[in-house]
This record gives sequence, C-alpha cells and structure tokens, in this order.
Amino acid sequence: MEDAARSAGSFELDDKSLSILKIELTQIIKGGFEPDAHRVLEHLFDGIWEWINSPGNKYDIEEYERHINIWSGRKIIDKLKGLNITAHVYEAEFIPAYKTVSQHAESVRRESENIMIDDELEGSQPEVRVHRQECLSNNSLSIVQGIFMVFGFLFRKDRDYVQDYRMALMKRKEKGNELNVAHSKKSAKSTQDSLWSYKISFWCLNPGIIFQDMCAETRSVILTSGTLSPMETFASELETDFPNGAHLRGVYSNIESFRYQDDVGEAISQIVETVPFGILCFLPSYNALDKLMQRWTLTGTLEHIKRKKFVFLEPRGSDKKKFERVINAFYDQIDELVDCSDDEKDGAIFFAVYRGKVSEGVDFSDAYCRAVIALGLPYPGLKDIEVSLKKEYNDLKQRTQHHGGVMNGRDWYATQAYRAMNQALGRCIRHKNDWGAIILLEDRFQESEHIKGLSKWIRNRVHIHESFNEGISSLKEFVDHRLSIEQQSIIPNSDMPTNNQTITQQATIDVSAIKNEDMSDYCFTSCDCTNTKEDTQQVEASTTKSDFTMLDGDIREPDQENTAISLATQIERRLGLSPTISHVGFTQIKKIPQTSMTLQNQTTYDTLLDGLDAVFKDIDDDLDCEELENQASAFVSTIAETKPRKPMFCQNCRRILLTGDTSGLKHVDDFSLNCVLLLSTNSAYVLEVENPTAWEAYSVCIDLERLPNETQVYMNKADKLFYQKINCNCACLIGVIVCGAMSPERQSYVGKVFISYDAVIF
Repeated sequence: MEDAARSAGSFELDDKSLSILKIELTQIIKGGFEPDAHRVLEHLFDGIWEWINSPGNKYDIEEYERHINIWSGRKIIDKLKGLNITAHVYEAEFIPAYKTVSQHAESVRRESENIMIDDELEGSQPEVRVHRQECLSNNSLSIVQGIFMVFGFLFRKDRDYVQDYRMALMKRKEKGNELNVAHSKKSAKSTQDSLWSYKISFWCLNPGIIFQDMCAETRSVILTSGTLSPMETFASELETDFPNGAHLRGVYSNIESFRYQDDVGEAISQIVETVPFGILCFLPSYNALDKLMQRWTLTGTLEHIKRKKFVFLEPRGSDKKKFERVINAFYDQIDELVDCSDDEKDGAIFFAVYRGKVSEGVDFSDAYCRAVIALGLPYPGLKDIEVSLKKEYNDLKQRTQHHGGVMNGRDWYATQAYRAMNQALGRCIRHKNDWGAIILLEDRFQESEHIKGLSKWIRNRVHIHESFNEGISSLKEFVDHRLSIEQQSIIPNSDMPTNNQTITQQATIDVSAIKNEDMSDYCFTSCDCTNTKEDTQQVEASTTKSDFTMLDGDIREPDQENTAISLATQIERRLGLSPTISHVGFTQIKKIPQTSMTLQNQTTYDTLLDGLDAVFKDIDDDLDCEELENQASAFVSTIAETKPRKPMFCQNCRRILLTGDTSGLKHVDDFSLNCVLLLSTNSAYVLEVENPTAWEAYSVCIDLERLPNETQVYMNKADKLFYQKINCNCACLIGVIVCGAMSPERQSYVGKVFISYDAVIF
C-alpha cells in the first residue's frame, strides 16, 4: 500500500516520449485546433526539452552508464523557476490551457466514436480518411496529466509538500544498435553523445500525500490483505490515524491511562472542528482536568484544539474576581467571533468540572454554548467519610422502615451523579429558540439504567452511535442544518444589543419571591427554556448565591446608605451606555405596572427582563412554589419620561421587537398595496407606524436609513414599489418596510412601515 501510494504520486518523463509529445503539439497547432492552449503547453515542454538535453548540465553522481543530478526541497522550486515554471504561471496559464486541451481531446474522441457507430448501424464500409493530428494521443495526454499532478502538489497553498519530493535528471548510456534503429543510415554515427538518453523524474517519498488526498472524499477506506503485517508503519507512513475502537469509560483507572487521555483528546479535537462558537466540556474533577491538559500538551492535542478554538479553564478555588475575569473573557471572545468571523478560529471551548461554578449558575445561551461535552459520571468521592456515612444511613433506614419511600445507599449515590450531570447539561439549551448538541463521551450510557438518570427532556432523545465516526457525521449534519436555518433568517438590526451577560461584581439584587405569573405581562422568554424540555416546572426565584452567580456575583441585603449599581446600570453597560442612574429605590409592590417600567437612554423592558433571566432560567431542579402573600418584594427604577413607551413583542417567540409610543400606530383600512396584503391574511388588522424613527428597534429594523447597504428586497410591479420583509429572529413575518419607488407618484410610500396586528402583542 505504501509503495503504491508513493508510485501514484511520482512521475517520470524520458526524452523519447517528450519528442513525440512535441511533434503532436506542433501538428495540432498547425491544424488550427485550439492553437493558443496547445501553444502554452508547447512552450512548457520545449523548455523542459532544452534543459534536459543541455550539454552544460552538471551531474552529482557520474557512473559509467548513468549520470544523476538530484534536487530536493526549495531547490526544486528554484530550478523550476529558472524554467519559468512558478506557482503563479501554473495557476494563471498552465491550468486553463490544460483544461482546454483535455476538453478538446475528449470532444474529438467522442465525435470519432459517433462516426464509427453510425457507419456500423448503416452497414456501409467506413470511408478512407486521411489521418490528421487533431488532438493529443492518450499517451501524450497522460504525460501532461502526470507532470501537472506533480506541479499541483509542489505549488499547493494549503500544504507544503515540497520537502516530500525529489527531482532527478538522469543521463543513461544506451546500446548503439538500439539507438541506430531510430536514426537514418546517413546519421547513424557511433559518437559518444549519441549513446545517451535522458529522463526527468519527480519522486514522491511520502505516501501520505496520495492517501490523504484519496481519503478526503471518501467515507471509509478498507485495507484487506493477508500480508499487511507489520501494521505499525501504516499510520505514520500514510499520515492517518486508525481508530482503535477503545471504549470511553471514564472510571478512575481509565482516566489515569494515556490511552484514555489520548482517545478523549482526539474525540474533542474532532468535535471542535465540527461545532462552531462556544463549547462546554465537563470533567469529574480538577485532578482529571489537570491530567488531560498535561498529557495533551505533550502530545500536541491541546495545540491542535487551540488552532480552532480559544481554550478556557475553570479556575480552582473561590476567588470570585478571577472567575468573573475568565467567564467574561469567554463571553467577549464569542461575541467578537459572532460579529466578525476569524479565518482560523471559530469559537472557544471552556473546560469545567461538575458541581463547579460553570455548571450550576451561569447562563450559556445561543452562541455561547452550541455543544456540551460530558466526560465520565460525577459520582461523589467514595472515600469521603460523609458520603460513606450517608450511604450506610440510607441502607439502614430502608431496612428499618417498612412503609418504603427511602432509597437505598446505592441509589442515593447514583442520584448525586445524575443530578450533577443534568445540572451541567442544562447549560446548553436556555430558551425556546435556542439549539445545541449534548455529547456524552461515556460508554456507560449505552446501558438503560444510566440513561434513566438523565433529565426527561434529554432521556427520550439519546441516540447511541456504534462508532465515533458515525457520531461525528450525525453531529455535522445537525450543525449544518441549524446553521442553514440561521442563515436563511433576516439579519437583525445592527444596533440590537448583544446577549452578552456581563458579570458585575457590584450589582446587588434583593428578590425574596417573584412568582412566574406575576411577570407574565413582560417576561416571555426566560422560563420557556426550550421546546424540548418537556418537564419544565414553574420556577420560584430565591436568594441563593448559585441562582445569581451569572447576574450579580454577590447577593447582599439592600443598603439604602450605600446602594449598589442597579440592574438598569447593567443594562446600560450591555448597550454600551455610561451609567446615569445613581440610586435605585426598593419598593413593595404587588405587580409591576407597565407605565412605571420606563428607562432612559434606550433602556427597554426587554433589556430589563434580560437581567432577570438568571432568576428564571435554571429549571434543572424542580422547586415547590408556594402561594405568595398579598405583596411581593421586587425592585424598580423610579425614572419617568414625558411619553410612556410600550414594548411590542413577537407573537410567536415573545421576543421584544420595538418600544415606543403606541399612539403613533395607525390602523390601515385600505389594503390597496399588494405588499401590505401579505400581512392581511385571515382579515387581520394592519398597523402603520407613522414615525418609524421614534421607535427603538431591537430584533428588527424599521428605519430606512439604518438598513444595510446590501440587503434583500422584493419588487412588486403592481405597486411599483420595492419593499423588504420585516422578520423576527424566529423567522416569523412581522411586517414590511417600503424601500423604494419605481415612479415619482409612488415616492410618498418610501419609508412607510406596516405591521401585522396578529403577529405582535403589546
């Protein structure tokens, strides 16, 4: 296999074959068949002919019957450059000429075959035709193909194969009687020079060049032979990794082994190549994380991962500031890559541990987490005295209580692992329109008893793949499908705030209890984590530290003497505004009234409620919600504006679209415009936004001046207007904006915005 691959990547050309090729090219050019393309090849091979037959050539090895000169590495490129064969000339001149010559030869042969078939069908004798060279012969065309294959590898931009080749010029002495046959009797002199033949060779020393090129377009390559042994050289010579079929069982003994560490590293390397943006990888302990990092640093796996993703590690200890710096750096890196793609890196991967800060209180919605990788099962430390005592206690209690209801020690021990894992896996899907992949790199999840420990919304969607390659293929299909859906949707307004949840150490919030229905008029997305989480329960906000790690980083009682920065200040930071609110009052209210929830500097209901997402988003643990008293504790900014601004939400996904004065909306009775008729299905009402610039847009764009320079628009010939559809991020049609007119009398419609009443809610 190795020899066959090397031979396929090599090429040799002797002077006799080169002479025949030159003669054919001359005849074809004289016949007027694609003369320009054939002339380019003639010039190329004339240069090679003159070089190999030059009497001034010097040879490093001079034997009696053979002289050889060998070039390697960059010397090959330098020598070819002297023959005017460069990467630029190859791409700009040789490749186009070669394609034209090949197509011409194929056309001539096809026409010749058709004529022969017609003669046979008619039963007539084929006409005697005078032979004329119209295209290159098969032998000459194979010479062109061979040398162009070598040039393609030598001048390849994405890979440097120059060091894998050797170029040799050979001068070999031939027997006089063999040479005399090729000469006329008049010129058959037995001179010393006439006894030499010449050959140029390009030898491929790396079989992996051809093997990798072949494997790039194939799903599987199967090598079968009774004499393949020894197998050790195949992987290195063919530059490929053969899967060893190892089972990834993350028990303590395996985590300590190099084989497990290498296999996990290879698996994660392929996952980061497949999934863009943010990836979370959870491990059982910091000790396991350290061992993997040390091993991957030595083997180069970590460097391979860093080529595609920025790498972040969850810091040890309880240093809150250090953790905030790391998590904010992760968020910022993803935001930067979402806004502006990188030629090399397309995201970041965060390595963390089960039961750590990352797994239990931080929100990774949307691009922050497109995949969660779970390694092992996070069982509590079996040698921990408290854990051992708890297991013994449960076993004893189950034996002594006959009414049941108490799980034994073994079940309790397993439950702790599943609870920690489900908490970590819940970082991925954070709202109804979010998406991501959950990858369980653990052999034990092939067993039904372990699958039962997963959350219900995951349990019913587990797909077990027989091989890792099968799983990667499935993952790639899933990611490509989701990305294609995102690309089909309309790009939202560039002024829309990002979903970066910046951690602010100074922020302080005191929320004793806010029931979900009390926020139903405003909070539409925070509790609808995903349409796949079937067991989503109503969540009660609490003041535990873990619930607010993402939002505050510090939970304290409100201090009127030294009031910390309010949530509205966090909102301003996310919008890039300077803080202007210096004091926030804590007011006892039963329900937040609409008219009082108004903020300055483009602060809207949506951004205010985004700050509360952390209160409602953690639905991993079911909490019993108690009935509230007549009053609930909440906080509200006491800032007033001259005109009340009201939010407009998407009817489908409850995402905020606009905020503004609803008195500026006018009901449209006359559906004379066909583009407006798009919005009037089922006799729905249509609203015209009288002053679009007065509205603050977040998920859509209704200001003609803010539309991108290049955007998709539609033309309606009947209306004589150009318009753009206004779509929410969920792809739901909200309205239309008129972008241009085809006649002066229709110019008054330009800039008008029409909204479907049934597509929005207030």
